[in-house]
Amino acid sequence: MTKRRKSNRKWWLISASIIALAVIITFAYLNQPTTGIKQSSSYFLISDPAAAGRYLAGNSTVVISTLGFNFTPIGGDAHNVALFLKGMTPAIEHTFPFVGNGTSTSSGEIDIPYSLPVSKYPDGYHLTIRIRCDEADGNITMVIPEGDMFISSAPPS
Repeated sequence: MTKRRKSNRKWWLISASIIALAVIITFAYLNQPTTGIKQSSSYFLISDPAAAGRYLAGNSTVVISTLGFNFTPIGGDAHNVALFLKGMTPAIEHTFPFVGNGTSTSSGEIDIPYSLPVSKYPDGYHLTIRIRCDEADGNITMVIPEGDMFISSAPPS
């Protein structure tokens, strides 16, 4: 009987140790520090957007062929900045190795080889872009004022 009690006690001790170890591992995993990646919408400020395109249908949708804007990191320095648009393959001229905090940088003229339709709203044309860097990643919706949208033809009738 003593042998059985020792074996039972040993089994409980091993089980309790395994459960305690599992709890410690789970707690450590859940309390890991985050990677520090922030949302681009709170890390960057977009200004002076301008675009060129043509009407697609009516006078409310335009297909953009060229885009330019300024972006400013406001959440800190930005390293390895890359700009992405729907229908655009990122090219070397749309990446920036370093942009200092508070430094306004021009995207340059971005040619869009595919159709990128944008709809007109009361405040202008809305376009979602993605800005990724070592510190932030995410989408930002920019508003291109109607006066800064250069359209090459009259709306189709």
